[in-house]
Amino acid sequence: LIASYRIFTRLKIVGKKNLQHLDLPVIFMPTHTSYMDPLALVMALPLKIRRKLSFAAARDVLYKEYKSLAWLAELLMNSFSLQRQKGENIKLGLDHMGQLLDKNYSIGVFPEGKMSIDGKLQPLKQGVGLMAIEMNVVVVPVKLVGTNKVLPYGKIFPRHFGKVTVRFGKPLKFKKSDSYVCPNRHQAFRRLL
Repeated sequence: LIASYRIFTRLKIVGKKNLQHLDLPVIFMPTHTSYMDPLALVMALPLKIRRKLSFAAARDVLYKEYKSLAWLAELLMNSFSLQRQKGENIKLGLDHMGQLLDKNYSIGVFPEGKMSIDGKLQPLKQGVGLMAIEMNVVVVPVKLVGTNKVLPYGKIFPRHFGKVTVRFGKPLKFKKSDSYVCPNRHQAFRRLL
């Protein structure tokens, strides 16, 4: 799968030095403008991280709208279901995430909670702060640029050849005493994204 998407992209990786001394596992929090985003992140990561990486996938999208492809996402991307809608109990998804982190798996989760149609950063979900603080692991913000040109919103097969940039930010470590809505770290996160 990665090889087939490499045909459509010229990958540029920025901030690789921010991955050099990571104490694994970590939570990667990339921007989200295309269904290609998880693949772009995987292509940019070193093999030692890529081998033990799992992605949180929106239950209402992957496990309902595209349920016929859910098995493929689980097989290729080690995806698991995460509730994101108001009123849904995210406890099961967070419990699963905690179990994966305990088994030394890093997690990819999209902090906006949904894909951006216009490419602009959307408000971050409130659960992002909870994950960052309660999971007690480093968070690596990631900005993905160009995936929406190669694989536009709502499409599942690439439409164009293009350059994709994956920009890794400096790892952020939160303390238990930090607020789930942590303004200074939140701003640092937003500056990158």
